[in-house]
Amino acid sequence: DDCDRCALRFSGPDCSECSDRFVGADCDQCREGFAGDDCDRCAEGRAGPGCGSPTFRSVDAGEAHSCGITTRGTVQCWGVDLADQSSPPGGQFQSVSAGHSHSCGVTAEGTARCWGRNREDQSAPPPGIFSTVSAAGSFYSCGLRENGTAACWGRDEHNRTSAPPNVVFRTLSTGIYHNCGITDAETIRCWGADNRGQSTAPGGVFRDVCAGMEHSCAL
Repeated sequence: DDCDRCALRFSGPDCSECSDRFVGADCDQCREGFAGDDCDRCAEGRAGPGCGSPTFRSVDAGEAHSCGITTRGTVQCWGVDLADQSSPPGGQFQSVSAGHSHSCGVTAEGTARCWGRNREDQSAPPPGIFSTVSAAGSFYSCGLRENGTAACWGRDEHNRTSAPPNVVFRTLSTGIYHNCGITDAETIRCWGADNRGQSTAPGGVFRDVCAGMEHSCAL
């Protein structure tokens, strides 16, 4: 009433500066992270105090780093980055998987892309369209192609990257030294290390399977 306060968009002793949420020559634009007519809410994909934190639709934890897909479709990683496993490329992604010293994801176009350590070619995926990809293996990666067949790359110790040909999978789980998947016939098929019987799957009909370090479990 006494005109002793700055208008919403302005601040400073003489009201000549933009307030916290506004930018622009006339302080008429929202600062990055804010949205709304009064710039009083977080923009899409932002949350937290100051609207500076991204929001995620999925997150995956590796051995010493994690990666997630933001609601904007980009990848953000954090944690150990000695091999650049936490330094993802730009672009849009459908999914991401964090492993030991590398990470992989499926791009918006459906191709597999990896980053981080590549001494064993674990970050050098083959061409083609993938529905899922996993970097959980020890120095190797696996994924399901759009036709349901499995493809693996990297260190082939214990034949863990020697995926069975012409087998269609519904799901695939990559362990440390072996892999298991649910086939189109709802049976389990595993390959790789079997020193503890982790790749010797029981018979029967199953819905899901998970490969660990030296064991596997299924429903």
